[in-house]
Amino acid sequence: MWKFENGICNLEQKLREAEFEIRDLEISDSNCKS
Repeated sequence: MWKFENGICNLEQKLREAEFEIRDLEISDSNCKS
């Protein structure tokens, strides 16, 4: 069970990192359009 919960924590951390990357992509994308 501890392994399972630890895996979920790792997933949430990866999700958060992906959200930051997506935000950076959106910012650079809007810079290109303007």
